[in-house]
Amino acid sequence: MQNLPVYFVIAAIVAFLDILPLFYQGRPGRYCLHVFLQYFFTGIVVFSMALPQLPWWSQGSVIALCLLLPTLVVPMGRGSFRWHHAVINAVIVGVVLSVVKYFLSDIARSFT
Repeated sequence: MQNLPVYFVIAAIVAFLDILPLFYQGRPGRYCLHVFLQYFFTGIVVFSMALPQLPWWSQGSVIALCLLLPTLVVPMGRGSFRWHHAVINAVIVGVVLSVVKYFLSDIARSFT
């Protein structure tokens, strides 16, 4: 837990990179804020948890998909929601967070 500020910064950077295409597509600000907060807190959870039964590269994707499930259920009735884009985005962001967590822990081990 001593690296919590570093985790916040890395999660914010990954979440910001995730919403950049949404700004260029002209999405509403509330939607961009929703996506930013979704992946910011996903990053915090990925850095705080360890799933020992899974390989290191898949832990972030599993956590991101689990945190995305409630978001997928709500807008299904509207008809225009493309859920597969959200799932692919969650998997990609989860893998990126897992890779950053893996290499960040290697760097931290080299200094101790």
